[in-house]
Amino acid sequence: LNGMDGLSSIRMLKKVLKAILTGFAAQFVQIHDAAATALKRMIGEGIPYHLREQMIQQAMTYAEEEIYGDGGGHNGKETVAPFVNQLIQTLETLLVNKYKSAWVHIVNVTKKLFETIRQNNGATVLLLSNLVSQLAQIYESAETGAMQLDASIHLVIGETLGIAIRSFGFASFT
Repeated sequence: LNGMDGLSSIRMLKKVLKAILTGFAAQFVQIHDAAATALKRMIGEGIPYHLREQMIQQAMTYAEEEIYGDGGGHNGKETVAPFVNQLIQTLETLLVNKYKSAWVHIVNVTKKLFETIRQNNGATVLLLSNLVSQLAQIYESAETGAMQLDASIHLVIGETLGIAIRSFGFASFT
């Protein structure tokens, strides 16, 4: 992807994300694990550094229009969500019991996303508030005993929430 222009790289990432998601349609835990691992590698290594700021800015603009704008019409045009927004929606979708066996990978992907966005001053909690809330609910359920989690998943969720708080500050979550 590093040799491609920005638009081509983003299109390719969207196609790769779509292909990885087909792995989650399968009913096999091993395929869920492999798909989540591929997703983590894509975030960690597949997004060219020179495109990160542009991709995050597109995601912020899209999210702001969704929340504060014309209700998703985006100036009267039907648009496809930018890659980062699609990725966040995907992670939110995967944090359900059906994919619990792959959560350690999915949460690691989320952690990698938080670390990536953390490095960009223009990003805010606006993009990630639902995902952070979802992780916090899972963590709290495990803490109270309402949900059984493997220790490794519990630990990774705690680390990920810590990164989110350090990245965006306590005030963003009050």
